[in-house]
Amino acid sequence: MILTLMLVSVTITALVGLIAWYGANDGSVKSK
Repeated sequence: MILTLMLVSVTITALVGLIAWYGANDGSVKSK
């Protein structure tokens, strides 16, 4: 149970980080 919660939280964190990084990258590319 605890392992599942840890995996889920890590996955969500990675997804949010990737989306935020991609969004920032996309924005900087568009502004250039």
